[in-house]
Amino acid sequence: MIRIILAAVLLVLLPNDAMARSRGKGNIYFGGGFLREINSYKFNSTESNFTGWGASGIAGMEFELNGDFGIFLEGEYARHELLNTLQSTTYLEKATNTALIAKVGAFYGMIGLGVAASQNQIDVDNVSSGATGSRTSFKGLAYHAVGQLTFPAEDQVRTVLEGKFGTGSFEGLTYTESQISIHLYFMPF
Repeated sequence: MIRIILAAVLLVLLPNDAMARSRGKGNIYFGGGFLREINSYKFNSTESNFTGWGASGIAGMEFELNGDFGIFLEGEYARHELLNTLQSTTYLEKATNTALIAKVGAFYGMIGLGVAASQNQIDVDNVSSGATGSRTSFKGLAYHAVGQLTFPAEDQVRTVLEGKFGTGSFEGLTYTESQISIHLYFMPF
């Protein structure tokens, strides 16, 4: 039912795309937002699932090519704090993921699709009662598919809902990420 409602809303909003992206031939924007994330880490045949929240800062530029169609380029710095979904009263595992992300994609009206590459630094802290804690760190490159829904700009501010799915393998860690975020973009020029 939710999918049908979402599809109907998108079909109603698509004719209003000129209002959402009527910004000329090369607008620069910056902003930030909050995100909800679910990660899966597999290391030495042990898989752990983490969930958590994060924040990000974004700078980008988009170019209108023909009518409502164009391309976007974005750079993003994001930091996520996640907890292992498997916890007990004697054990806790926390992951901090810091990422530098480059995105490129195309948009038509309010809908944008793209790809991204991210340089990730993942620190996993283990704490258990009766023992000392330990930290394991991983660093590497992950690749993502990106989908965006842009809501109409008002007074040089735009709201963007973004979904991202990515995967990577580095330093023995297999990494999968699912993320949904909301960003506010400011267009000063």
